Amino acid sequence: PSPLTISRPMASGRYVSFAVVFALATARGPLRLRSSGAIITRASLPWGRFKLAKRDGVRRAATMTAPIQSGVIEMEKRLSYKEMHDRLDKPLVEGIPLFALSILSWQLGKELTEKLPILRDFTAKQTGIMTFLVPWGIFLVVRMLVNGAYEDLIHRRREVQPHLVGDADSQFQTVGNLRVHYKREKSGFGEVPYEALFIHGFGANSDSWEHILPWAPYRIGAASTAIDLPGFGLTERPRNLTMYDLRKGAPHLVNGLLRQLAPEKKKILVGHSMGAVAAVAAAAADPASLAGLILVSPALRSSKLKRETGPASGLMQRKAKFVLGSLVATFRVYTRAVTAFVADLIELMMRPIFSFLLRRNAHARQFWEKNLKYAWHDESKLTNTTIFKYRRPTLVRRWDSGLLSFVRATTSPRRFPSALWSGVQHLSGVFKGQNPKWESDETFAQLVALSEKEKIPILIVHGENDKLIPVNNSVDLVGSLPTARMVQFEQCGHIPHEESPERFLDAIERFKDELR
Repeated sequence: PSPLTISRPMASGRYVSFAVVFALATARGPLRLRSSGAIITRASLPWGRFKLAKRDGVRRAATMTAPIQSGVIEMEKRLSYKEMHDRLDKPLVEGIPLFALSILSWQLGKELTEKLPILRDFTAKQTGIMTFLVPWGIFLVVRMLVNGAYEDLIHRRREVQPHLVGDADSQFQTVGNLRVHYKREKSGFGEVPYEALFIHGFGANSDSWEHILPWAPYRIGAASTAIDLPGFGLTERPRNLTMYDLRKGAPHLVNGLLRQLAPEKKKILVGHSMGAVAAVAAAAADPASLAGLILVSPALRSSKLKRETGPASGLMQRKAKFVLGSLVATFRVYTRAVTAFVADLIELMMRPIFSFLLRRNAHARQFWEKNLKYAWHDESKLTNTTIFKYRRPTLVRRWDSGLLSFVRATTSPRRFPSALWSGVQHLSGVFKGQNPKWESDETFAQLVALSEKEKIPILIVHGENDKLIPVNNSVDLVGSLPTARMVQFEQCGHIPHEESPERFLDAIERFKDELR
């Protein structure tokens, strides 16, 4: 199993124990060489590159017949922070390439004007100053497209595998078929009774909890892990759309990782904003192992559930309920199917354009700085280091594809055939006499069940100056949950654990006595 640590770099003629050779040939993940900082990314070694030998007449060993750099193993070094900054901030087009692209754009614009009848006729009809402006307009449009294509190519050449841009404390674990990135802190005073897992919000990653993770084991008595959800951070970008679904993929990922890390301990789930949806879904999937739930600026609807007061009595009530339920189910069948069909169509036709626009914006420092300022109340606390850690995942291969897949899964988590079949099954259930589902928000229903039925202690933390999710939403939410209480932070925005980490640690420490 990886990672395997080797005390010194290997070179041609160096004796390496046979056990290490076997480990290299069978390892699945990255192998770290402690002294050189290199990471082995290809471990499928042909046995012909090693020959068995004897050392000291007894011990079996393997002598490498060639140095690693010659192709026995492909080695890559983890990028330094300076190298990451250079890849993020270095201009994509400058100097001679910029001049060459301008010449190419002018020639293409000229060719298009002469060859395309629409442009040729349109240009011929112009008089006065328009005869000068129209060719320049065509040139600028073509130049933008050519530059964009070139920049996109440069962006892709700068992207690397996730483990090459991680920190020294970055860890990777395979959950199901997904390679998950996380950071983990344990108490230095021995075993702790709980296992806490922290889930970030939209656009963020495990670094969002960097001020909380080192202190959480001492404050709440829990080994603490911060995870990157699919589509964010350094976690693998899967092609399966379901893995991006917060209500289906996230519970499998969260609970799967917790079972590997601490199968016997009680769990504390902490979710921020969008991550609160994933935390509630994971808690609802395994409430028996849950000790407590902490929601930070949760992106959850606070609307009251429509509760059924009992079975319908009387013939008219039963008929009305059946007719209304049938209409609702029919509407859902077509709505979900049409939504999935439109989403599939848009994704097929517009994904390259969306990807191009996303890359042009998300690589710019100004993009993150502007949006993060909106999430902070005190903008002076937003440091360059914080902005860098939000930008860093854009160096990972397929980061744009992962983010677009997440948005696609959020908009419509099913493909068209699956959505249509699911809707037909739902409609069939209603006609068989099953009660229609009246709840419009599945996550809110799960949260109410955790509070009322499972008696899970719930803490909600919210900044009073949150511009993204009003604090009144959490106030209403607490009113629907009998086992929940709320802590409001004055002079604080949407991300309390980053803007006011000390107050956040104090709040969760006081919550420790309520854990079950």
